[in-house]
Order: sequence, then C-alpha cells, then structure tokens
Amino acid sequence: MRFLRRRPSFALTLIAAAAVLLGVPPKLRAQGGEPQYFAIKNATVVPVSGPRIENATVIVSRGVISAIGKDAATATLTPFIENNLFLARLNDYYNGNYLGQATIIDLARANGYAVAVVGKLGPTAIQDIAEIRAPLSDFQPTSATIIDDTTGPQGIPLPQNVREEMNASGLPASTPDRSNGHEPSSRHNNGHPGTLAANFYQQQYLANAATQAVLPAFRKQLKPFFLIFWFLFQLWQANFSLTHPDAGGGVAFAAHVGGFVFGAVAVKAFQVRPPLPVPR
Repeated sequence: MRFLRRRPSFALTLIAAAAVLLGVPPKLRAQGGEPQYFAIKNATVVPVSGPRIENATVIVSRGVISAIGKDAATATLTPFIENNLFLARLNDYYNGNYLGQATIIDLARANGYAVAVVGKLGPTAIQDIAEIRAPLSDFQPTSATIIDDTTGPQGIPLPQNVREEMNASGLPASTPDRSNGHEPSSRHNNGHPGTLAANFYQQQYLANAATQAVLPAFRKQLKPFFLIFWFLFQLWQANFSLTHPDAGGGVAFAAHVGGFVFGAVAVKAFQVRPPLPVPR
C-alpha cells in the first residue's frame, strides 16, 4: 500500500485505532503472553497496484497487517512485505530472521567480503534479512550497504564511508521518489496509474549510487566485495531455476527479467515525445 512507504509508524497507528474501535487496551500481547488481534472495519485501502478497496476489513496481528479484504473471510493472509518496517516486525516474531535461513549476502560477509544491495524496496532488504531491525520503529545500522526507494532520514542508515562518497560525488543521501520531478497530477509522474513515463530518475539515482558511491567506497577498503543490483540478481536466479526447478520461483524471476528486457528494447517504439528534461 502506497501510504506505508511514507509513514513508517502506520502499523502502530493502526493498532491504536483498532483498540479504540474494539474497546480493548492498545497492547500487543495479553498478560498470558498470547498475541492480541484487531480488526478495523469499513476502511478505505489504497494498494500500490490495483483498485481502491472500499469498506474493507483490515486485520492486525501482533502489530503487523496480516489480512486485507472486503471482509475477514475473504481477506488475504499474505502480509504486505514490500516495506522494510514490516520486514523488521516479521523478524521480531521469527527469532530475528523470518526466512529461517542464511542468504547469499550472509555467506559473502562470512567469507570476508564487503557487501551491498541496491534496488527495489522490499526485495533489496530481504537479501540481508537478518540485519533488518527497527526497535521502536527506528532502523538500526546494518553491516551491508542497503540502498532502496526509502534510503534517507526514515530509511535504513547508510554506512559513513558510503555517505562520504555520495557527498564527494554530489549525490544526495536520499533516494528520489517516483514523481520524475513532476506534480502529482502530471502524467509524467510515475507514482500513480496511467503514467506516461518510466521511473527514470529513481532508477538513475540507484545506478549512480552503485557506481559513484558504493564501488568507490569498496575500492578504498582494499578487500573483495559482493554487490547485488536487483535486476542482475533476478537474472542469476532465473538461470539458477532452470537447473534447479525444485527450488521454485522460476516463473517470477523470468517474468521480471523478461519485463525489463522487453521494456529496454521496446521503449523507443512507444516514445511519442522527447525525453523529459532533468530538473535542476
């Protein structure tokens, strides 16, 4: 849901609102240690993609939205995890790592590599999931460099050496939003359905952050490094799925790669106006 990207404290606000509606104390657990569950009815939900849901039921389980739908019976039980705060909450409930296993970033770090992950909000942090912690909704520094849509004052802190490289290269320490520098009502704003423009500025920022800040910082450390850029990692996973079909996920990985490649190849065919000017 779009508003979750902008308000990290939304889950706590939702719990308090549910407590008022249901007439119960706003605490996460009963005295016996069992989790408390809340439901908010007649809510308006605005997903990242898809239509608005009017008169929806939102179920909150131990501080995490666990179901959304027209009513509790039809609500999906899949939590919205393209949100770093929710990933941190899931870790809290699953002994520090909701995946229950080490990631490739863990293996690289254990073997002495400097590590970084750059890309889409959610999948980026999952690559180093055990490091995602946010007590009292304040993200803690991670040993890996993590750069995604929310990098900035409210996001996962950047290492000092990467911040210094950003400053030296003139890059801001906060990722731009998807607006492409345009007003919310503009069809060149990529942040809403019906846009006529790709997510140019944010993606260019992520590429610049990798080449102008992360790689120079790694070079000065004089040690091997491991850098995941989300598309390239999807490409690797898609090929892995061909040789290990039992691992699952092959269709999703191939769809991500295919969509990227098709867009890169076909973008000129759909371009009906000059490229957007870069804001100064």
